[in-house]
Amino acid sequence: MKEQRKAIVAQILTNEARVRLANIAVVKPEKAEKLEMILIQNAQRGAFQGKVSESQMIDLLEQVSELSLIHI
Repeated sequence: MKEQRKAIVAQILTNEARVRLANIAVVKPEKAEKLEMILIQNAQRGAFQGKVSESQMIDLLEQVSELSLIHI
């Protein structure tokens, strides 16, 4: 399942976005997993036009960070 998730994420991210996600995974693996799940869900819903860029990844990361602050 984890390899399948990684394969899907690799298909929907640009190289820059993939590097950013990998950097996040080193520091906060749980946040990276949450981002991967959100990316996959959005891709399945057709929310992305083409590959997700680094700037789109940053926007998504900010949204996830804001949501986690609300839940604390």
